[in-house]
Amino acid sequence: MKFFTLLRKRKHRTNHGSRKRRNSSAGFTLIELMIVVAIIGVLTAIALPAYEGYNTRARLTEVIMQASSMKNLINEAYVLDPSSINSIRELADDYNASIGLVPTKYATSYLINRNNGEITITTSGTADLVPRALSKTIVLTPQVLTTSGYKLLSELEEGAVDWACSSETSTVAASRGMSVVSAGSLPRELAPAECR
Repeated sequence: MKFFTLLRKRKHRTNHGSRKRRNSSAGFTLIELMIVVAIIGVLTAIALPAYEGYNTRARLTEVIMQASSMKNLINEAYVLDPSSINSIRELADDYNASIGLVPTKYATSYLINRNNGEITITTSGTADLVPRALSKTIVLTPQVLTTSGYKLLSELEEGAVDWACSSETSTVAASRGMSVVSAGSLPRELAPAECR
């Protein structure tokens, strides 16, 4: 009789132990779920600012592309009279006095500097840009490629016209041998690659 009692106790322990194992493998523990939530939180904290910066750079690239008609006007004025800044001054005065480029969702103004042909673009103060990009400027400076390197358009050298773009820095333009008269105010990390 003692033998059957021991066997029954042993059998009961075995069944009880396997029941525990089955229950523990049925789902996730609270700590595992908390770790997963924490990982998702960290990834979101890293990804969202990067995504917003990427979107802002894409929108500002669009703003710069819209200034290409102004660049063409300045190029034509220079080609008509490369020995005088007067054609650039007339163009700038006419353009700035007229409506010029209609303000867009991401840019409120496009202005031409009458002394050197620089185009200053002011970003919108209410657009879908990150707050640090609102009401900032990007400056496009015309350069002339001469046999001795790039010169400012206002230096009245003959050659092909190219453009330097600057945000708060102009590292890319400097690496190409270009100089800028005035820098923009857009933070470097939010600027399109050509304007950093």
